Amino acid sequence: MTPEIFALLLPLPAKVKAVTVTDDNLVFTIVVSEYLCERSRIAALHHELNHIYEDHFTNQAIPIAVAERLADEIKKPRPGAITP
Repeated sequence: MTPEIFALLLPLPAKVKAVTVTDDNLVFTIVVSEYLCERSRIAALHHELNHIYEDHFTNQAIPIAVAERLADEIKKPRPGAITP
């Protein structure tokens, strides 16, 4: 099943670059901090997309720290992705 992904640009706390919220129906909403520069916004969006496409939200066996490291290590762009 293909996930539905929505992205929003909103104010977030200073230390939060982006956050993803999901439901049980594979609908994901990515919120990116409006305080970031364009390059950092794109990088944060890619990071969150990596979590989605690597099933970090549905695979509960992966510890959060490991999922964060894995999302940072993935450098390949997704089809149709915006590059920083």
